[in-house]
Amino acid sequence: MTNLAVINTDTDEIVSSDVSSFRTSRQDKEWKRIREQQLKEKYSTRTGGDKFTNGNMDMIKQLRSKLDDTTLGYVLYLQTALQYDGTLGTLKRSFTKVKDFETVLNVKPLQAKKVIKALRIAAVLNVNDKGVYCMNPTYHWKGKGHSSDVQKNVKLMDTGLKALRDAGVKAKDLGTIYALLPYINYSKNLIVHNPYEYNVDKVLPMNLDDVAGVLNYEHPQRVSSKLRKITFTAPDGRGMYAFGIVSIGKESNVIINPLLVRRLAEDKALDLLSNEFLTLFQINRP
Repeated sequence: MTNLAVINTDTDEIVSSDVSSFRTSRQDKEWKRIREQQLKEKYSTRTGGDKFTNGNMDMIKQLRSKLDDTTLGYVLYLQTALQYDGTLGTLKRSFTKVKDFETVLNVKPLQAKKVIKALRIAAVLNVNDKGVYCMNPTYHWKGKGHSSDVQKNVKLMDTGLKALRDAGVKAKDLGTIYALLPYINYSKNLIVHNPYEYNVDKVLPMNLDDVAGVLNYEHPQRVSSKLRKITFTAPDGRGMYAFGIVSIGKESNVIINPLLVRRLAEDKALDLLSNEFLTLFQINRP
């Protein structure tokens, strides 16, 4: 039983005594913001209920000339905080301070400050008129993009990126994933020379030497070990590699795990999962 009532402060008259709860104007504003976000989540365009953000493959390629691999790795982690309105934050709060970035990036204050500064200089991040950090939609966004850019779209999976962070994968290693985003084939998740080619007979997969060139490695033999060191735990508990090494003819080619990144819709992309992604521990389990 409550003793709440709505009173006219000018006349001291009780306007209503039938009041079961009360919110201040500030609380009401915050509740509306949270409710709007919940509705966006419910009626979003994401496939199969799976959360993801988007990236423009052409623009991502250009971004590599502006930022080092470690900083690009942090861009991947920031995808997990990207909202439908372009701001960074969670359902409870928007990112307005450096300390808001520390958890999502898994870094200390000084490193968070350095990352934010680099991303602002590169115009990946900006601050809106409300003081909230935002992601430049030229590179990454959540929800629908411009229809003419659909074929250049790559999906970055929220659950997968969080799993990489939980596994303690270093930002520099994540930068390896980011560097290969512009080269992902649509139907097979292969790393290829011509990612916008939809005819499978005309797709040109990259071999390990080609991938080494993209990653600026002097020694191609490093590629396989570098890619296979990036592991995480899938939602079903299985240990997974971020990359698979597959043989096509006499060449060894690279395929990226669709639990992390893909271009296909969810129902088709998960068909790409194979033993190539299982860690040795999982393959050898009794």
